[in-house]
Amino acid sequence: MKTYSAPGVAVRKGVGDANEAKTLPTCERLQDALKDLSIRRGSTVVVHALPATGTYTFLSLLLAEPSRKGIYSAVVGLGDYNFSLAAYLDVDLSKVITIDPKLRFSERELARAAFALLDGFGIVVISGKIASLNSPRFSAKARQKGATLVVVENSSSPKDISRRVKADLRLFVGRSPWTLSGSVSSGILTEGDITVQAVERMEHYPNRRAS
Repeated sequence: MKTYSAPGVAVRKGVGDANEAKTLPTCERLQDALKDLSIRRGSTVVVHALPATGTYTFLSLLLAEPSRKGIYSAVVGLGDYNFSLAAYLDVDLSKVITIDPKLRFSERELARAAFALLDGFGIVVISGKIASLNSPRFSAKARQKGATLVVVENSSSPKDISRRVKADLRLFVGRSPWTLSGSVSSGILTEGDITVQAVERMEHYPNRRAS
């Protein structure tokens, strides 16, 4: 399987290795799932998962290593993103900002904010609804700025793919059993398998699966 290489990806300063500069660093827990598949800076990545199936655990693991390497991330329009979980999974929260839709921002206002954040942030995470307002423009700017656009969609299989957002890479997070860490009130699910299926560009079915 070939890794899609987005044209015109900017190489950010401060990273010694040229190949490393063109891809996002990945934490050890996700390396087995992604294997030799790299997430390119400047690409659009769509994460497909139904609520309560490990979406935000996966997202936090995706942000963890970049945050530790000094890459700033913005989470826009995901009001239920769990920052306690993110901290538990070693995300450096000093490198992450959020714009909560519960603050009465419209989707178009959130879209404008996310578009502006692509100028200075290495990773910008948005919902599928926000991305669908102008998906080509979002992807084009991410490619131009060398930022990674991550779109979170509520769907669980290739049959549910929405064509409203074109992606360089689609990651399907599968259902898995979880156990609580600490008290029930903590709400942190830490033990369980994360199953990820990857689909690149125009492929119709997942061709890589790991947990």
